[in-house]
Amino acid sequence: MRLAARLSLSALLVLFGHAALAQALPRSGEMPPDSARSSPAQPDKARPPATGSTPEQLAMANRRARLSSPAQAQCRQLDKALALALARERDASREQLKQAQASLFELRKQFSLIGC
Repeated sequence: MRLAARLSLSALLVLFGHAALAQALPRSGEMPPDSARSSPAQPDKARPPATGSTPEQLAMANRRARLSSPAQAQCRQLDKALALALARERDASREQLKQAQASLFELRKQFSLIGC
């Protein structure tokens, strides 16, 4: 067995002239001081933005910021029209459903073409 495989990390550091670094390492079985301990793992939840907007709203605002002013105004109009069309589709009778879905499809297509 090779010598390096049998030596601990601190022994290797001393061997190569890094004794001060070896002294800073915790000995086996010892816990590092409280300040050196890492905090418990937190779930991947970022702090909510200070604006009160949801991440989806912020993403939409960033996407629309690249659009021209008339395109942004058209996106706002489409937002309202889409909300009304969704309500119409939800409340539509069986006979009116196809027409409501076609209207909703056209609005969504326009929404996508503009880049809203």
